[in-house]
Amino acid sequence: MLVFYQWYSNTTNSTGGGTAAGTNSNTYTPSTATIGTMYYYVVVTNTNNDATGETTAVATSVTAAVTVSPQPTSADALFAIDLKIYPNPFADEVRITGVSSSTLRVVNSAGATVHIQIIESDDETVRLGQPAGAYLFVFEKEGKSKTVVVIKE
Repeated sequence: MLVFYQWYSNTTNSTGGGTAAGTNSNTYTPSTATIGTMYYYVVVTNTNNDATGETTAVATSVTAAVTVSPQPTSADALFAIDLKIYPNPFADEVRITGVSSSTLRVVNSAGATVHIQIIESDDETVRLGQPAGAYLFVFEKEGKSKTVVVIKE
């Protein structure tokens, strides 16, 4: 008895029209070099020359989706992806959640730093006694920074 495995990759969720990806192994590890979703399936051929009647059987698996996501930048890794600044726009106070152990530097439209605050917890309030306008909230930690535009009414 001879069993042969042919693996295929496909850009669509289909077991037809794929590109040969790996061969003659009952397992396959897809590449993670390309960001996006690829679909993989295998065609297994079993040949038994000692069988009476049909000597070959072929079976095709269902597809398996493999999604490769981009790795976060070093700044994204330091600052929580669930960073929230609200309300935005705000009147006098703004709440910041999802970032801690960092320094907040608030920069006005002229490029001047108008407020500095140490963010110690995951839920902090910032009171900004400045005129209405757009401000850059620059979070700094371990030599990295993340900037968010916030509007004061």
